[in-house]
Amino acid sequence: MNRVFRIIWNAAKGLWAVASELATGLGKSAATGTPPSDLPLRAPEFALAKGLQACVAAALLAFAGAASAADCGNDKDVGKVPKCPSHPPAPAPAPAPAPAPAPAPAPAPAPAPAPAPAPAPAPAPAPAPAPAPAPAPAPAPAPAPAPAPAPAPAPAPAPAAAAPAAQAEGGEAKSPETAAAQSEPAAAEPDKKAITPAPAALAYSNEMPLFSALPAQLRQADLAMLGNLHRRIGDSGPDRQAWVRAVYTDLDIRQHGSAAPHSRGQVSGLQAGADLLGGSNWRAGLYVGSLNGDVDVSGNARGTFGRVGNTDLKSHYLGGYATWRDASGWYVDAVLQAGRHRYSVRPDGGLTVSGKARSFSASIEAGKSFALAENWSIEPQAQLIRQRTHFDDVSIAGAQVHQDTQAGWIGRLGVRIKGDIPTGAGRLQPYARFSVYRASSGTDVATFVGTAGSTVISGASGYTATEVAAGLSLALTPATTVYGELGRVSSAGGDARVKSSVQGTIGLRVSF
Repeated sequence: MNRVFRIIWNAAKGLWAVASELATGLGKSAATGTPPSDLPLRAPEFALAKGLQACVAAALLAFAGAASAADCGNDKDVGKVPKCPSHPPAPAPAPAPAPAPAPAPAPAPAPAPAPAPAPAPAPAPAPAPAPAPAPAPAPAPAPAPAPAPAPAPAPAPAPAAAAPAAQAEGGEAKSPETAAAQSEPAAAEPDKKAITPAPAALAYSNEMPLFSALPAQLRQADLAMLGNLHRRIGDSGPDRQAWVRAVYTDLDIRQHGSAAPHSRGQVSGLQAGADLLGGSNWRAGLYVGSLNGDVDVSGNARGTFGRVGNTDLKSHYLGGYATWRDASGWYVDAVLQAGRHRYSVRPDGGLTVSGKARSFSASIEAGKSFALAENWSIEPQAQLIRQRTHFDDVSIAGAQVHQDTQAGWIGRLGVRIKGDIPTGAGRLQPYARFSVYRASSGTDVATFVGTAGSTVISGASGYTATEVAAGLSLALTPATTVYGELGRVSSAGGDARVKSSVQGTIGLRVSF
């Protein structure tokens, strides 16, 4: 049975193949509109072939189902595939796998853009040719020089001794300007060393105003120690006595001159003395004293006016005096005083320089007392003072300093009003004094001698000043008296301006 079914099955498969071939050929012919050349069929035949193919297919399916049911007959379920181990169902033809779509070719990578070529550097512009220099104009011919006038005959030089004689006769040192004018003929002589004129303020060092101011400072210190009779010992009786006093004076000195120094400071110290000889109306004695000074200095230096430094003064004195009194009210007081000085000049921004000096002062004072009223009197006074100062030469950086100070005179005219009043505390003698001082004109000269020449710095010394002072003496016991004075000095003119806002002294006197 199986064999019969297999034969019928194979015949049906062959018939299916023929019908499929006919249908395929006719289909291609119908699609193109032209029948194939080897099949003379027309459209009805193509339809017949397709119908035959469908019938064969249905018969094959029915035959296959009947054959399977007949062989296996054990499966009662309709519509199910018989489960016969000896006749497994033919495997369903695997569906033709769908052709894998051809992978789209990867797009060719875009070619990398060629790098832009670096721009060629622009060539540097050729420098413009320098213009040819204009031809220099031909110089104008120099005019013919005028014929020089015939030189005047040189005056015959004055005798060498005439200058010292004239200085001794006049008693005053010549100013640097006058000295320079008088030394012009001498400068032409080859055997004379020319003195360089004072330079402009721009070339002055700080030391120059400091040294120029020193003589005036020491003269005022000498005056503070010298004083006058009543400032020194107060109103005293006929007995011999010993005394001591404190001294204070502030200084304010402006001087005309090359460096125009301005000194401001103070001096203070002690003075003590005693009568060594005496009689009914006269006595004589000695005193010693010491002063310390601190003075700031301004002046022309380095092209401007301003502070240039400081001066430190240390002075020691020895003096002798003699005083005569008359019952009619006259008195005469004479004093000789010698001083030794040490100083230190401290220029701003420079090195301290120390030096020594000596001074000599002489004073003669006279006055006459006239009664005004009971216990009050007026006393005109006159005083004449001679001063001289000598400085040792000192060395500073690059120069030797030589000081020339002219001896000078100071005159004082004054009037004193005094009283004599008994009090419960003792005998009181108050007074007030007004004085006018006049210092003779002169010039202090500081010469700075260096390797390149000499520089002369001058400072004026003449002045006029007024003084107002008040003082008193108070007898604490018949033998002990305290005394003091306070005053002020104002400038009244002159080449130098000297003033003092405070001058004071206080002392103790003991009679024996």
